[in-house]
Amino acid sequence: MAKAGQSGTGTQSAPDDEDPWTPGRPAPDREARPAGGRSRRSDALQGCHPLVALVFFALVLSGAVLFLHPVLTALSLAGGLGYSIHLLGWRAVRFALFGMTPLFLVAAAFNPLFSHAGATILARLPGGAALTLESIVFGVFAGAMIVTVMIWFTACNQVLSADKLHFLFGRLAPALALVFAMTLRFVPRLAIQARRIAYAQRAITPPPARRGLARRAREGLAIVSILTTWALENSIETADSMRSRGFGTGPRSSFNHHRIDRRDRLTLALLGLAAAVFALATAYSLTTMRFYPALAVPSPGWLGLAGWLAYAGVVFTPLALGAQEELRWRRTQSSA
Repeated sequence: MAKAGQSGTGTQSAPDDEDPWTPGRPAPDREARPAGGRSRRSDALQGCHPLVALVFFALVLSGAVLFLHPVLTALSLAGGLGYSIHLLGWRAVRFALFGMTPLFLVAAAFNPLFSHAGATILARLPGGAALTLESIVFGVFAGAMIVTVMIWFTACNQVLSADKLHFLFGRLAPALALVFAMTLRFVPRLAIQARRIAYAQRAITPPPARRGLARRAREGLAIVSILTTWALENSIETADSMRSRGFGTGPRSSFNHHRIDRRDRLTLALLGLAAAVFALATAYSLTTMRFYPALAVPSPGWLGLAGWLAYAGVVFTPLALGAQEELRWRRTQSSA
């Protein structure tokens, strides 16, 4: 019987999680890239306990959504962009420029076209509706909020892997955690398989025949059809593999190699203290500006300033942990 990952003739095939090599390009460095073909840099938050990462991303994502304030929104956007650049390098810059900038412009322009509330009327649209300053500012903040959330989710996808999520929620909701982990694993595999099919289609089709919109549409439909068949076959194979390994026959055990150390406890304590400051500042309405009927930014006071500092400390926590590890490493190297 042929082993998994090998064909019936005994020749080894590429793993499903492996990023296909593009013809005409240099072969990628497999040792420097994890499964899925994504380059990932060393990060201090990834070395912490998964609970630390979960609490951190819960705080920054909830803050990015709830805190519609000029200072807090700018801090969240700067922290998310800086952390994404630390994780992904120039890929994060390209994602922000070519992916998030159009989304920000669309979201910022969408609100003034459909919301005409506000006291400061700047102009009248062709239909007679008012174009107000308040609706424009709210659209800008809404677009910045969407972009910030997307950037933080990109970083979260790099740090909180499917194994960590399964470790965190496996005992509370084992079936839901398993489905979620399998979904997170299946989505990148689907994208990799789609690229592999596209490369095969290009290899068997001569260049002159690939020109034309109709030809490209037929190739796209063929890729979708092949990909759907592959997904169905893969799901059947996964179900058979799980059944043969005894899934659902009794209580399951899990391997746990995560231990909370002193640094994790200290980080959790600081995040909890920052969350308490957030809650207190939110109770006094210092974390959100008023947009309608007129723009109004609350006076920060000492509590507002404390909230700003606490939020800055939270959003820049991964970079601070990384700087601490880098400084410790350089001290070790210099003393050696």
